[in-house]
Amino acid sequence: MNYCLRSSYLNFLLLLFLLFTPPVFAQSLPPSNAVDVVGAMKVLKQQGYYDVSKIKLEKKTGKVTIEARNSEGKKMILDVDLHSGAMTEQPKLTQK
Repeated sequence: MNYCLRSSYLNFLLLLFLLFTPPVFAQSLPPSNAVDVVGAMKVLKQQGYYDVSKIKLEKKTGKVTIEARNSEGKKMILDVDLHSGAMTEQPKLTQK
């Protein structure tokens, strides 16, 4: 009988904990148009970019800087926003 009361008491405390604990462990879902690095690379390939020589991921901002060649063979630097899936800056020529 003592075991039964202790078990019920612990179950009650667990239930209270679950009911009144804020969902701090829940993470928000990314937007539906968000992409990952592989998805960004696929988009750039579809736009004619190739010969990727550098990829830099900035975790705080969710941006990826990619160095690649465009369809004309010119080396370009592209910034892609992973949250929106859009290119945040126009391609610009690299300086040597």
